[in-house]
Amino acid sequence: MGYVGLPLALALARAYSVVGFDISETRVAELKRGYDRTGETPPAVLRAATLTISDDPSAISGADYFIVTVPTPVDENNRPDLGHLREACQTVGKALKKGAVVVFESTVYPGVTEDVCGPVLEKASRLRVGENFFLGYSPERINPGDRDHTVDKITKVVAGQTPEVTKALSELYGAITSGGVFVAKNIKTAEQLKGGILGSSDLTGSSFIAIQFALGKLGLSEKDVAIIRSGGTRERLAALRGRRIQATVLSPPTSFMAQNEGFNLLTDVTGMPFQHNGVVTTRRIIRQSPDLVRRYVKSQVEAVHLMKTDRETGIKVLMKFMRAKEEDREVVGRSYDLSVGDDVYPRKQYPTLAGIKTILDAVAKEDPKAAQVRPEDFVDVRFIRELDQSGFIDNLYKGKKS
Repeated sequence: MGYVGLPLALALARAYSVVGFDISETRVAELKRGYDRTGETPPAVLRAATLTISDDPSAISGADYFIVTVPTPVDENNRPDLGHLREACQTVGKALKKGAVVVFESTVYPGVTEDVCGPVLEKASRLRVGENFFLGYSPERINPGDRDHTVDKITKVVAGQTPEVTKALSELYGAITSGGVFVAKNIKTAEQLKGGILGSSDLTGSSFIAIQFALGKLGLSEKDVAIIRSGGTRERLAALRGRRIQATVLSPPTSFMAQNEGFNLLTDVTGMPFQHNGVVTTRRIIRQSPDLVRRYVKSQVEAVHLMKTDRETGIKVLMKFMRAKEEDREVVGRSYDLSVGDDVYPRKQYPTLAGIKTILDAVAKEDPKAAQVRPEDFVDVRFIRELDQSGFIDNLYKGKKS
């Protein structure tokens, strides 16, 4: 009955008969008095709840559903400690009846539900998993202290050992959350990215396109996941921290910050053909003020030259406009080193037609008219070509290594 189990039990108790079990006598006594030490649940809510709370294992004997929400911390070698999970399985196993479903919400690596928990439950219950009782998985998505993304509002991901179990879990969780239920293909995919929730800034823009590209590299498709709007870069990182989403696309320095916090890099999308940055204007401006456009393009080339050849100034500029603190200098430095590569900011900044095509292909899924236009219709390279052919750009970098 921690910060995950208690809110879930309270929500379920509004629709079902529920027993909240905890091995701690102290914790149970506190909750019965209306006190939640985690601060997640107000006393008035606890006192008004129809939830039965107990530390007696016999209180859960013969239940139809068992939902396990014990912690799975990591040890000193960053390996998951499944000790609490195994102990919970032993307790649940002794209370199992034929036909029961055991659902795991604890954060685990792929295979734990079926390969670790299943055998422990079998041994304790003397029943056969998949025949006499069944397994399910619904990863918890609670962020302590977050009042906006509570268990009754978030999208729940569910997977069952059989189609019938999956359907039952969809109905069970669907009765308590307004955020809907996403059904994963099977338990192991629910434990991985498949069946998970991915955060995007929107459902048509660059982060969405990058997610599509990343899924392809991982051998997945949009049908394997749920993609939701999660706001800008900072909001998506916050959602990742709060486990409201399982993955998102981040660019430096935010991606480096996430890795420093222990998040894993699943795939790199830097090879994706995409017009990441660019300067846009109207045909009218180009026609009426070509000298203005020409001067701007020249200044852009000079600015990129300064960034690529003066690391200290480049880092200072990045820190200023990113509002970074001095302790962020290492991350900003890594971002600088990545950004000044010719694959990100080439010396000769011609638009990438393949990158524009990637954008048009994505837009065409929603607006078929986009399939009828060419990337060339959106670029004007005369100004950068003039600078290139005049030797101006080569002279800027004369003596600099490629």
